[in-house]
Amino acid sequence: MKGSRPTTLTALVVLAATITSAAVWMTMRRPPQAVHSDAAHARPLPAPRPDDYVGSRSCAECHAEIFERYQSHSMSHSMATIGEDPPIEVLKEELRIEPTGRQHAGHEYLVQWDGETMHHGDRMRDADGEIIFEQTMPVRFAIGSGRRGRAYVIEKEGRLAQSPIGWYAHGERWDLSPGYHEDPSLRFERAIGDGCLYCHAGKVAVDPDDPSRYDEPIFLEASIGCERCHGPGGQHVQAMQQLAEGEACEDCRIVNPADLDPARREAVCNQCHLAGEAAIPRYGRGLYDFRPGDHLDDTLVVFVEGQRAGSGRAVSQVEQMQSSRCYQASGEVMGCTTCHDPHWQPPPEEAAAFFDNRCATCHETDDCGLDEPQRLAHASGGSCIACHMPSEDSSDVPHTALTDHSIPRDAAAARSQPSGRRQGQPVVFDNGQTRLEPRELERAQGMLLATIAVDARSPQLAAQAAELLTPADINPDDPGSTVAPLAGDVEPLLSLAELFAGVGQDALTAACYAQALATDPVNQTALMGLARLEQQRGSFGTALAFADRLAAANSTVSEVHMLRATILGGLGRWEEGIAAADEAIALDPTRIEARSWLVRSLRVAGDAERADREQAIIDRMEAVQRP
Repeated sequence: MKGSRPTTLTALVVLAATITSAAVWMTMRRPPQAVHSDAAHARPLPAPRPDDYVGSRSCAECHAEIFERYQSHSMSHSMATIGEDPPIEVLKEELRIEPTGRQHAGHEYLVQWDGETMHHGDRMRDADGEIIFEQTMPVRFAIGSGRRGRAYVIEKEGRLAQSPIGWYAHGERWDLSPGYHEDPSLRFERAIGDGCLYCHAGKVAVDPDDPSRYDEPIFLEASIGCERCHGPGGQHVQAMQQLAEGEACEDCRIVNPADLDPARREAVCNQCHLAGEAAIPRYGRGLYDFRPGDHLDDTLVVFVEGQRAGSGRAVSQVEQMQSSRCYQASGEVMGCTTCHDPHWQPPPEEAAAFFDNRCATCHETDDCGLDEPQRLAHASGGSCIACHMPSEDSSDVPHTALTDHSIPRDAAAARSQPSGRRQGQPVVFDNGQTRLEPRELERAQGMLLATIAVDARSPQLAAQAAELLTPADINPDDPGSTVAPLAGDVEPLLSLAELFAGVGQDALTAACYAQALATDPVNQTALMGLARLEQQRGSFGTALAFADRLAAANSTVSEVHMLRATILGGLGRWEEGIAAADEAIALDPTRIEARSWLVRSLRVAGDAERADREQAIIDRMEAVQRP
């Protein structure tokens, strides 16, 4: 850790409640590959990872039996294309969802299906039942095998967004997706990026010029395939083709996770199944840079909760397993594949017997504290899993259940214990800090603390985060010297920009954004931040230049067009501003503040008749939303 630098942190120590929104630093974005602008300061990028993927169909040529067996596994059905893959949901020509809550007043959400295409929609009615607006979006992909549920993906201009509507297998019902009951504001603009797709899609086609876009075809391999666990297969296929008939390979050029040491073996599963508090890509790395055989922290720094007061029950299945007596007694040899067959998933009616047999590989029947009549009379029906790994409601995914992987001896007693409160800061998973260089560890800790500081509005944590993120002293009088050592490292620059913005340090904020754009010229966070900064300064011409770049980079977001509208209004270019506001409202008809701005602008532009019509719409929307 660096020593204290009180003079450079004065601004952050007085951080106030001006910080109002959480920053999303752990975005799991692919690192931009643009040339760094400041070669004197930029850290060298790590070497590219092997990328000779061949696809699971190539594996099937020699491993047909395993390939066919794998088709029973939910991972092999983790992504579907609407209209191409058979639907598994209950579908009608039109289904309506009418959630409760004032935030949804007047709204009904729609699922429309014509046998080939699916649309999701939002329809709003006024107090008299008349339709105020109806907006529908074509759904292109479904995420999830459907065993628990499915989320749905809308594609616009190579960008992916989640639909607010989801399918839940429990009860075979449609409902709002997680998070939308409480906050429907994102509607059809909730961006889906690598953080979601990595664990649900086999391989995506990236846009080399814009880390937030995908090329066509978006999914080179839709579902999770062989190479996710065994590594790219190009060299393996080449090695096998060069063997003479009957000859065995000495170096097969492929990874068998079973041959790895426990930490690296478990990393293959943990790349997707370790929840953690945050997962922060290392400098120059993204999720897609993990390769089987790596430690997880070769790519990601994953933070998990520190020591907890109370029961210490972990929330992640991986952490639960590692806290279990079974895992600890095994000398940490036990792992995911001790109980789970990665190539096959038993059907529901066979699951209990299958997993009971897995228990029996270590435990004798006599190990149970109940004799056979008592076991069979127990509510579990004599099943080890039902008794010691019961399903429990998941707090973050409605209508689903998760299996308790802490394997408690007395599940009922374990459930009755309080979850406890966290003591201290999150820690790096699997003692990863011992493998990280000090600067890499400080970078990850700083990004994590920046997010916590924004959420908690904590000046102390903000100061700590800034100190960790900046290799040089923070100098408000010379912003360039503060940000220069971070040249080429976009994510910490964005973290710092949010912190500096929270304390009104505009020059430092702008320097961070500008340095980020030097590496990633289409970074939307930086473009949005600079446009707003210049607008606040009254430099509307410069603000418009940034806003135009932002709209060119991503025209699918309502807020982008509304930003342009207000800037154009500041320039007195009312007709153009009105057109931009119309685009914003077309993308998100619920934006009352955009409609109100439009009404004012129409009156300034002399179109009182249309202003009155727009005001009438606002009045109808507000009337139905009043308590």
